[in-house]
Amino acid sequence: MADQRTPEVITPEFRGSFVHLFQVEKKPDGSDGMYSINALFPKKSADWKVDLPWLFENLKAALLIKWPGFQGMPPSFANNLVGKPWPVSDGDAPNSMGNVQEAHKGHWVVRMASKNFNASKNLLNGQTGEEGLMTEANCYSGCYFKASVNSYVFVRPDGCGVNVGLNNIMFTREGEPLGGSSQSAAAAFGVKPTASAASAAFSPAPLTAPSSDPSAPTVAAPQQAVNPFAVPQGSVTQAAPAAPAADWLS
Repeated sequence: MADQRTPEVITPEFRGSFVHLFQVEKKPDGSDGMYSINALFPKKSADWKVDLPWLFENLKAALLIKWPGFQGMPPSFANNLVGKPWPVSDGDAPNSMGNVQEAHKGHWVVRMASKNFNASKNLLNGQTGEEGLMTEANCYSGCYFKASVNSYVFVRPDGCGVNVGLNNIMFTREGEPLGGSSQSAAAAFGVKPTASAASAAFSPAPLTAPSSDPSAPTVAAPQQAVNPFAVPQGSVTQAAPAAPAADWLS
């Protein structure tokens, strides 16, 4: 049975990091993972729910689809090698390897991934309107993008979590390469990219969580529940906000 997904939303513009749009990301054991990109959104507060309300609504809707009786105490998501259990992290906090990525500082990091992404049809050049003509040389970590995404809960033998599914992505403008990425042709020849209306900020309307269906089968949530809607743990610079009110789902 396919994972049930939320309605699709268009993200605001973000800076891409660890861009894997042309080749799949490798898992720690060396096997093939997914096509993916880390989206960097500048922090404006200590609470990612406030800064990224469109994402909060989409993830909340995914949990309600999987667990219709969900009332503010989400299931625990076990760390596993299949996928990241929670797609939002604090760029100022150490990652799973104990490192803080310099380019991630001051940002919320949202991992977007898909097994079925195809750059020849799902990658658009927002400056020219052309599909399928971007390459790794001009679509690198450090460039800016917008994406169409939706969310879903995955349950696997070794754990469960939430994934932000990457459906389509639009290149909006170039940026300083991150992590030693190859520079673009424009940068190499000192040509400044033409500004495009596609790079204008976009604020999608928040989603409404789907209604619970009393007749739908229920899925037992794992034990040791935690609250993933708090600020990602491990932050070294941001203070955690107060716990959400009891009626936060309304």
